[in-house]
Amino acid sequence: MLQDGNPKKSNSPSKEDGDLSSFVVVPKKRVESSSSPNGGDDDVGKDDSAASDASAPVYMVKSSCGDAHNLGLDSCGQAYSLPSPLDFSPELGGGRHRVTDVVCGKEHCLLLTEHGQVFSWGGGSRGQLGHGCLTSEERPRLVQALDGVRATRVEAGGWHSAVVTQFQDLYMFGWNESGQLAQVLQGELLF
Repeated sequence: MLQDGNPKKSNSPSKEDGDLSSFVVVPKKRVESSSSPNGGDDDVGKDDSAASDASAPVYMVKSSCGDAHNLGLDSCGQAYSLPSPLDFSPELGGGRHRVTDVVCGKEHCLLLTEHGQVFSWGGGSRGQLGHGCLTSEERPRLVQALDGVRATRVEAGGWHSAVVTQFQDLYMFGWNESGQLAQVLQGELLF
């Protein structure tokens, strides 16, 4: 969190969960200086508020960390690939939409928008991205198989993903080596 221009440390998940992730969000600062009567140091360390609203408080409501990704979500629906805002702007009907959830697996990430769209990116070698292939994605990409279905929750495991819809349907994709997808393994029966 950032309050009164001072960085505040945020932790998630808690120590009780067996993992501790920390991050600090600070306002954007100018590091260059310009000549001025005071020796050229007038602009050093000042907030760059004219270029952006970076001096406004940022309230982080969630963080999620994997081996290769550290994500955050602020109270305004802006997703972060920590420490920077995530370069993501889903366009549906001509407007930008809020992100309501972000989660990380071991090598991949899922993002849920306010309209129930699911986007994924990162490592895809085990089908965990849900794009019908085993390739990786550098940027968030819409999971086409779920487009038109309003998702309400996303979760990411090591190399698998889960999506719950508004009708409580569960969609899972990714690695099923140990039955993570609740599918019958060859030679085994599920009761």
